[in-house]
Amino acid sequence: MKKVRLIAAMLLSSISLTSLAYEVSTEIQWKNVLLEDFTGIHCPNCPDGHIIVHDLNELHPKRIFPVAVHSGYYAVPSSGEPDYRTEEGNTIDVGLGTINAGRPCGVLNRVYREPGNPNVKIYSRDAWLQVCKDIMNEVAPVNLLIKSECDMATRELTVVVEGYCTGELSSTTANLSVLITQDNILGPQVGGEMGSSYVHQSMLRDYISDVWGDEITISQGEYFTKEYSCTLPEEICSPESSNGVDLVLKDINILAFVSDTNGKDIMNVTSVKPAYKNHGQAVSATITAPQLGVSEKYGFNFIEVEINNTSLETITSAEFEVEINGVSQTATWEGSVAPLTTEMAKVSYPKESLQESNQWSVTLTKVNSQEVAPSVITGTFAQPSEASAEIKVTIETDKNIVEHVWCLLDEDGNVVKVLEPKASGKKYVVKENLTLEENKTYCFEVTDVWKDGIEGGSFKLSNSDGSYIEICSTVPKVGYRTFFNTSYLSIDSAVTDVVGVNYNGVEHLLSITIPSQVRIYSAEGVELINTYGSEVSLAHLQSGLYVAVVGDDATKQVKKILVK
Repeated sequence: MKKVRLIAAMLLSSISLTSLAYEVSTEIQWKNVLLEDFTGIHCPNCPDGHIIVHDLNELHPKRIFPVAVHSGYYAVPSSGEPDYRTEEGNTIDVGLGTINAGRPCGVLNRVYREPGNPNVKIYSRDAWLQVCKDIMNEVAPVNLLIKSECDMATRELTVVVEGYCTGELSSTTANLSVLITQDNILGPQVGGEMGSSYVHQSMLRDYISDVWGDEITISQGEYFTKEYSCTLPEEICSPESSNGVDLVLKDINILAFVSDTNGKDIMNVTSVKPAYKNHGQAVSATITAPQLGVSEKYGFNFIEVEINNTSLETITSAEFEVEINGVSQTATWEGSVAPLTTEMAKVSYPKESLQESNQWSVTLTKVNSQEVAPSVITGTFAQPSEASAEIKVTIETDKNIVEHVWCLLDEDGNVVKVLEPKASGKKYVVKENLTLEENKTYCFEVTDVWKDGIEGGSFKLSNSDGSYIEICSTVPKVGYRTFFNTSYLSIDSAVTDVVGVNYNGVEHLLSITIPSQVRIYSAEGVELINTYGSEVSLAHLQSGLYVAVVGDDATKQVKKILVK
């Protein structure tokens, strides 16, 4: 792209909090990661690095932003091969001190090795995961937001970067860098075992800003913005060769980061897909079920779906047909799904048709008020368990507690309680007694932010009388959620005898003065009998302690029964 044609570059700095029209967040945020993967098509170990980068980006697509920099000895193409090197990539390789490092090697947020050393710290691929974890636990002093538009007819690209400084900085000047990466580039790769059809992702194509960034003025509590415009070429050629690589507009991403004035020590980074105009394509989308979606027991007022935008049109609305046990309703959603990206949507469903066991389906029918090819997801779920309003939570953790979130949610998905036990470094057994609202549905959820599992982790939920609501002996890697309703009356609860309940131990017969709903539970809380009437035989039960729950909420009786 030698060199992008800058039509406008405007910087507004030292703007007060009262300024209008900014969309960047002013809330304190965690720091994101720029992962620069120095690689080459003749590096046999580089595909392994590409897999690690892909997995990290899949785990945290809005927190970890990869850039594949093809440079150095292993990136030199053979005769007839495409040249993935760029002038900027070569400059960065030398400037960061990675030029003589093995491949693949990674630089994460360009952190200095030590004071006074001009080179950055270089990591082997085995360390990338842990370094990402460390950086993402740091507070970002700067928040960033990118707005971008690409005209498919003229290849004009505009980029607006907004920033807000939340932290105190040692300097009032910094550098803003803006660059382009490209996905889905088919070409050769030694060790990729795909010939010339290896799929290269996140490849550095060019810097819109100066390669080390453009200077900005920045201070705590103030905004800044900078705007760029350029014409994108049909292909990009390395200065070392003429084997250019097509720049496919639908596959580009725009990244922006703020660093020190040397272009190192990155404070924060973000990315965006451009909004496309004059693309001449119809809007299209599919839906998929999220990994932690509808559980075996379910009680949210919505079903979560992932909207996958497969078009170049931004999706702002969607319409669904939702069916529960043969009863259907239309549900609508409004939001924003950028081209060729995925966003989560909450879809309401007809709760009046719920049964103990439920068949459900969600069908995407329209996006942006236009009919699309139907996309369907289906499943089953049972009603939430019964629980008392006072519950006991027992959690067994592993050593990486900071990576896990144990929380209680209401039926609208709002956080009621977050359990944050201890600090990392060793395993704990944590016990919490919670008092909840009666006759409310709650979700107990555990998630692992890195989706690598909770080694030896488990939890138990117990009623006030000691009976179990749920036991999870092994937490899956993606996490676990279960639902319960606080409608269970414990064995020891005092209840006015509105309905007479008597047990004849000789005949093993439970008698009720007024015909009522009768449920018999084991001492562990397992429902054994659910019937309606005035007499219930318990003769078939084994000897032991049982709990009889008789009547509705207004007349409920709870009695211990000893069967001999």
